[in-house]
Amino acid sequence: MVEDSESGELRSVMYKGFSSELFVPYMDPDENWYFKTYMDAGEYGLGVTALPLVPLVPLNDCPRYLYYMDGIFVAVDGKPFVQSNMICLFERYAGDISWRHSEIPLIGFQITEARPKVTLVARMAASVGNYDYIFDWEFQTDGLIRIKVGLSGMLMVKDTPHENMNQVPHHH
Repeated sequence: MVEDSESGELRSVMYKGFSSELFVPYMDPDENWYFKTYMDAGEYGLGVTALPLVPLVPLNDCPRYLYYMDGIFVAVDGKPFVQSNMICLFERYAGDISWRHSEIPLIGFQITEARPKVTLVARMAASVGNYDYIFDWEFQTDGLIRIKVGLSGMLMVKDTPHENMNQVPHHH
């Protein structure tokens, strides 16, 4: 729920939001790996993997002037439990213009109105194996909801002499 800045009424923004899947193409040409593509969200579970992480860190994971929310998770035995500071809410000022309009100036009278673009961001992080995913649900004043996913963590890479899969020898 957010407060409408013009009417003062509380408005529902979103009832449920899901990240249905993260597709991770590993693209390793080795014959033991080339066919594998992990679905990190479905195969490993983003909610479960957020548990071993420490709560979000102020000024590192989230900016100043924020509100933390607890996460409710399900344990292996099916019982719910609360983990503190798993989601942070904050306003983002990107320096962009949300809306602007000027009328042709009349004699001594000019009409100009401009509004800055301010969005409400809900952020959480989840660790899946060696990767850390950072999810930003960005709620814009025009009603648009933008979802951004960032990747961090211990990226595992290895070199290969091939530029594409057509150069990999096929063994039958």
